[in-house]
Formats: sequence, structure tokens, C-alpha cells
Amino acid sequence: MPSAVGRVRGQGGSHRLPLEDRLAPPPGAGPPAALAALFCAVLFVFPSEVVLAGPLKSNGSPGRLIGFVALLLVALGLVRGRGRLQVHHRVDPVVVLVLLFLAQALFSYGVETGRTLNATAAATSLRYVLVLTAGVGIALLIAVAVRDLTGARRLLGWLVAGSVLNAGVGLVQAMGATLSWADVVRVPGMAFTSNPGQLRERLDFVRVLGTTSHPIEFAVCLAVTLPLAIHLSRFAGTPGRRVASAAAAGVIALATPFALSRSGLLCIAVGLLLYVPFATRAQRWAVLAGAVLAPALAVVAVPRVVDAFVELFNGVATDSAAADDSISGRLADYVGVQEVFDRSPWLGGVLTSGDGVLDNQWLGFLVRGGLVSVVGFAALLLGPVTCNVIAARLDPRDPERSSLAGALVAGLVASGVAAYTFDTLAFQQSALLVFVLVGLTSVVVRSTWTTTPPPARPPTSTRPIVHTTETEEQ
Repeated sequence: MPSAVGRVRGQGGSHRLPLEDRLAPPPGAGPPAALAALFCAVLFVFPSEVVLAGPLKSNGSPGRLIGFVALLLVALGLVRGRGRLQVHHRVDPVVVLVLLFLAQALFSYGVETGRTLNATAAATSLRYVLVLTAGVGIALLIAVAVRDLTGARRLLGWLVAGSVLNAGVGLVQAMGATLSWADVVRVPGMAFTSNPGQLRERLDFVRVLGTTSHPIEFAVCLAVTLPLAIHLSRFAGTPGRRVASAAAAGVIALATPFALSRSGLLCIAVGLLLYVPFATRAQRWAVLAGAVLAPALAVVAVPRVVDAFVELFNGVATDSAAADDSISGRLADYVGVQEVFDRSPWLGGVLTSGDGVLDNQWLGFLVRGGLVSVVGFAALLLGPVTCNVIAARLDPRDPERSSLAGALVAGLVASGVAAYTFDTLAFQQSALLVFVLVGLTSVVVRSTWTTTPPPARPPTSTRPIVHTTETEEQ
């Protein structure tokens, strides 16, 4: 029996298998969709510093380990999945883009390892490329395992549930409890690879961090998942789940300000402004009502929080910015980055000034990998944004598809904005969350494909057809 390897031969000729089908995990690898759901379920449970005890160190993080396993399954599918028959020839642009990004990341890492780096810089470079590799595995797994919007709903349900856990822990910390979530989840068999995040004060308030490693990561992750919760409040599978999703959106929005993070509020504003054009009329009214009522409720409930944010944002545009370490430190980074860029604009170089830590992921890419890395990360964000916008505008219009596309656009752009205010890849949850959004974009793109089966041919027979008259039958 002839085997179909890489091609499907039929009456219309031969067709190459779609790239996403060649990447599909082998049948014996276990349910890949369940693995994707498991990742979304644990993403916000374990901070990056809580890892499996043993020699893996930071690579023993449950989220990162699942990413590595996902990439392995995808690689096995590349070898063994070619025998899967497929009639329609479609190339998933998101899969192609993710693979190109992985190639660029490995190329930039190879260039960087050829430089003279101290131990800290070399470890940082390796950590970044491993996080990116795990993220690519998650994005590809979602792209090949989640086949439709129903599967995307299940994945989003776990993701939003984790975000509510993150927000809930943050609210408990905001009420005065000195709760360290990293200590809670460090069960037997787990260990700390670094010191867990600590609760610190800012403007006489405790900056909460929930289940994350830093208040900025806490706020950004909540801001990115807020449009997803609003999406589920309209399109979850049952009325109970829709009500729960609406409540989740309220909890997420309520918890975000307690991080005292300008990045979090900026990401919420950007995300909601981008999501509204894709939402249904009822969702638009809900977002508008929330935008009007939230500040009013905040003034009544905790008026000093509003005053604190007014002071924080006023400080950016006034002379007091020099006294704010979070602002002056970021501005001081540009001097060293400019020196590296002047020496090697395309491939980057070694940052010799400062401590080597940049609170700006875009500048980090520019230093370590030059414009090549900057363009690669921008393409990873803007490519799926473009795909989502196109999918949302295609006919026939599907309200669920448009809403999910808008939520993904909001999250991806908000992540790009946040990368300008802190080093996203240094924080595992915010970094891997980006790849979840990229993988879900593949689901949105595939939901626009029509799979009309070819017209059936009349049955053929080798027996002669005998025409008889009515007289002969009698």
C-alpha cells in the first residue's frame, strides 16, 4: 500500500500538506489540547521563582517545562505527522511567523554567545532564549491542537480562572495580609530558584503582586486578560459561565490599581480602546459603564489610591520625574543603549555602562540583538494583530470570532506597550502570556476558512446499463 508522505494524491493531482498538519503531534503523544489547557491552568499558579527541586533550576518551572514538552511534541509531529491525509491546502500564517521568530531568536542568541560576556550577562542571555523557546512551543501547540472557537473557549476559561486567582491574591494583600503566594505553592518537591517577590510600599501604599513576581507583571497580566474575560462574559458556553466571566472581569479590573503601576492602567486603557470596535453593542455599553463607574467607585472606596495615581502620572511630565527612581533610571538607560547602537545597530553589542538591567524590553532587544531582534519581536506582535483584524472583518461576520479577535488585538498591543515600560521577558508569566495570545490567533484565522467538501461523483459500475421499455417489463 503506497504511503502518503508530505503529499496527498487524488484525482485532482497532488497537494502538499498544510504546515500546521505537518506539525501536529503524533497520535501516541497524548491529548495535546489537554496539555494546552494544563498550561493555561498553571500559568498564574506558579511564579517563575518556584521550580521543581533538582538540577534544572529555572528551567524546572512548571510553565516552562510544559512549553519544552509542547515544542518536543510539535517536533515529533513534524517527522511523523506527514502521513495524515488532508484535502485542502492551507498555510497558517501564524505558524509560519512563529517559526521565523524562533529562527531569528536562535540566530541572535548565537551572535550574542560569540561575544565576551560576563557570567551574569551570559546567564541572562540563555534564560531569555529558553523562555522564548518555551513560548514558541506553547504557541505552536495551541495552533495545532485547538481546532475551533469552542476549543478556544475552554482554553480561555482556564486562563481567566488563573487571572482571577492572581487578582484575588492581590486583593487579599491589598487588605493588609502579608501573604507570600510563592511560599504557599512551594509544596514538597518544589524549591526557590531565586528570592520570591516581596511586598513593598509606594506612596504609603503596599504594592501587591498577587501570584506573580513583581507588581508591574501583576498589573500587566491582569490588563491583558481583562478583554478576554469580557469576551467570555458574552460568548461562554453556558449562562452560568457567562455570569462567572462577567464577575471575573470585575475582580480583575478592581485588583489592577492596587499594584500602583502606571503600566497596568496604561495597558487597560489601550486594551479596552482597541477591543471596543470589535465588541458587540451590549459589550460596548458594558465597557463604557465600567469606564465611567470604576473611577467613581474608586474615589468613594479608596480615595487615596486615586490621589496616588494622579501624583504618579503628574510626575512623568514635571520636574519631579528626576526624583522618581523608576523614571530617572529608565531615562538613564538611553545613554548606554545609544552607545551600543552606534557601534552595531543591526546585531547589537555589549552594554558596558550601568548594571546591564534594562527596564525596557525593546531597548533590551536593541542591545542584545540589534534591529534584527527588534523587528523580530515587533513582527511576532503585529503579525497576529493584522491577522486578527482581517479575520474580524471577513464575511460572513461572526460576532464571537470578531470579539475574540478584538480581545487578542487588545492583549497583543497592550503587551507591546508594556514592553516599553518593563523588561517583559525577565518575568515568565507576562512573557508566556504573549505566546498564548499568538497561538489563539491561529484558531481565529482557521475559523475563517471554509471547508466545503468537493461535489460527490455518481457511483460507477462495470456492469452494462440495460434500458428496458415498459412493454418488455410486462
